[in-house]
Amino acid sequence: MITRSRKRGFTLVELLVVIAIIGILIALLLPAIQAAREAARRAACLNNLKQLGLGFQNHESALSRFPPSCHVKKSRSGTITEINGFSWIVDLLPYMENRALYDTMNVVKGRPLGAVDTANDPHTIALGTVVPEIHCPSFDGTTHVDPTTELEAITNYKAIGATHKESLMIASMAPGSARYGEPSDHPDGGIFPGSRHGVNGFKNDGTSRTAIVVESAEQNIARWTVGAETCVVTLPPILLDHHDSPRQYLQQPYIFREILNDVRVCTVEDGLPPLVSHYRPTVLCGH
Repeated sequence: MITRSRKRGFTLVELLVVIAIIGILIALLLPAIQAAREAARRAACLNNLKQLGLGFQNHESALSRFPPSCHVKKSRSGTITEINGFSWIVDLLPYMENRALYDTMNVVKGRPLGAVDTANDPHTIALGTVVPEIHCPSFDGTTHVDPTTELEAITNYKAIGATHKESLMIASMAPGSARYGEPSDHPDGGIFPGSRHGVNGFKNDGTSRTAIVVESAEQNIARWTVGAETCVVTLPPILLDHHDSPRQYLQQPYIFREILNDVRVCTVEDGLPPLVSHYRPTVLCGH
């Protein structure tokens, strides 16, 4: 008589145990995978900053000056009459292997928003163009001010124009009084609207201790070709009014990455002393 062996399958309890084990393994692996991805994104962001730093160096080597944070127009007496020009990022394009995009714009005589309502205008097309080198992969926003239209691309990196707003406003059409020093000491940042100094313009410390660019989390006031939107100060004004965007200032506590003018990329951690955030961007003193 032939007997047939009966194959035994998984019971419901055994199946549930296996599923539970798989779920636990996935739960353990996901944070590690996410951490690895974030580390890769941060490395890419640091590389972007490095490339911007090299772009600054190459620009200074070629023209003996750093680009201004914003192109301006001045009267014969030197007073700023217009502050609606192109940004420092546009100036760096030829030194970051993006000469073709730079050549589509009239940086000297044109205006980034001069024909914003004309879809086929070269400046309007450039405004909507995403430049990968100025976007941080870890940024939780979008590459455009309005992602539904994609007309205005943004930057995640901004130049440090001064230590405080009152100092930066010296390079404007309505200059006031800075919080300290002489008017000739301001703006006291590495680059600011209309600036034209090179390495020799950095007093005492030289460029090795002067921060020039930081990451920015700003989504709206960050159109990459618009010079007036690509510059920040490190300390907030004494009184914030309704026109001031909190993200236009580096605040305490915070974490930001900065490019020093000698192309070192540094991470400034939580709880930076205010005096450090005040003096790191200046071209004035040995701090």
